[in-house]
Amino acid sequence: ILLAGSPGGIFKTTDRGLTWREVRTGLPPVSASKHTVSISKFAFVPGCPSVVYAAVGQPRTRKGGRGEIWLSEDGGESWANVVRQGLPDDLSIFDLSIDPVRTSHLLASSDRGVWRSEDGGATWVASNDGLPAHLRTRRLARCAAAPQVVYVTLRQKGGETPWSAGVWRSDDGGRTWRDRS
Repeated sequence: ILLAGSPGGIFKTTDRGLTWREVRTGLPPVSASKHTVSISKFAFVPGCPSVVYAAVGQPRTRKGGRGEIWLSEDGGESWANVVRQGLPDDLSIFDLSIDPVRTSHLLASSDRGVWRSEDGGATWVASNDGLPAHLRTRRLARCAAAPQVVYVTLRQKGGETPWSAGVWRSDDGGRTWRDRS
């Protein structure tokens, strides 16, 4: 199963990319600008390819929009919005990481730092201890040999001082971070 996200929705192939089809079941309707959910990341649950999360990187609208996390339990055929208690409404989510041992433990990077869920995405808490104040996190990477070791990249606006972009590491599954740049 391969999934591709676009501003207009989600597309799926099961033949190594020879043919693609749009999957819309459960997703919001397409807006006047042809946008529905701008997917920034898909994350399959390790060992369970029928369960996949999708992160919305940009809210649907600039005013009143919200980044969201969607869940499919049938290999991407249908989608449901994950309960997102604790996440700010206008959050842009850039990356997702699933702990391969405790598969209900998720991390999400966003324009407001790292968020952690230990119940499959139903509730979230900020997990930014040790990160710079601007919290512009982007990509997450988890160590295959030691899944509690997680890395996150941070970006910085040009001209900002002190320098605080780069790579941060967590040795406790994303609870605390330290600069590794």
